[in-house]
Amino acid sequence: MSHRTVSWTRIDRAGLDARTKIPAGLLGARALVQLGARTRPLVVAGQYDRAAIMAAACKAATGIQERCGVSRA
Repeated sequence: MSHRTVSWTRIDRAGLDARTKIPAGLLGARALVQLGARTRPLVVAGQYDRAAIMAAACKAATGIQERCGVSRA
């Protein structure tokens, strides 16, 4: 009868490696977009408001550029 040993460390690492990696700045950028969306809803009457989405994205982009030290020029 053969006995197999289980390495829980190896199983845990395999599980961590299988998860998708979230880029470092993505969560911060998402938070900035959601913060900008609080003042103006992104969906109105079941339709996406493209102007509101672009306004939130532009507001978030300037904040991200300031944080990262990047300019538009």
